[in-house]
Amino acid sequence: MPSNFQNLIDPNKFQVFVFKSKANFPFIFAIHPWIVVNKKGEISRWEVAYSKNFKTDENWGYLYKNLFPPFQGLNIFPFIDKPVFKSELIGTIEGEKASTMITFIENMPTKYPYLNKYNLLGPNSNTFVNYVINKFPELNIKLPWNAFGKNYE
Repeated sequence: MPSNFQNLIDPNKFQVFVFKSKANFPFIFAIHPWIVVNKKGEISRWEVAYSKNFKTDENWGYLYKNLFPPFQGLNIFPFIDKPVFKSELIGTIEGEKASTMITFIENMPTKYPYLNKYNLLGPNSNTFVNYVINKFPELNIKLPWNAFGKNYE
C-alpha cells in the first residue's frame, strides 16, 4: 500500500476518495475505478468486480466492500495476487458533503440498480463509480475516456 495515500487519511474527518488503476490483462487499455471511504478512521473500499464469486464477507451481487486493500490497484493478471497496477487518486472530498456521500455509498447494497448485472461495456465498475459521482456534481470528478461503461443506462 503506497504510504503517500495512507497519509491522506485523517481519522477525525469524513473523507471520500476516488481512485483508478489499469484494468486486468488483457483489458489494460481501460481503467478500473473504486471509492475509498474514511468514516472518521473507519476505512472501506467500494467497487464493482467482474464476478459475483470472489470470497468475501461483504458483497451484494457484483458490488463489493473491501474486496482489496483500500489503495491497491488491480492485479495485472486476473486470479494472480502479484504484481498489481499502480493506483492513481482522481478525486477527494471531505467534511459534511463527504458524510452525506458516505451514507449514499453505504446504501448502495439496497439502491444500486445493477447489483446483479455485469458486462464489459456496462454496467461495470465504471458504471458504479459514475453513478455515485453523478449524484454529487460538486465533486467535479469526471472519469476518463477509457472508463468504458461509465455512461451505461
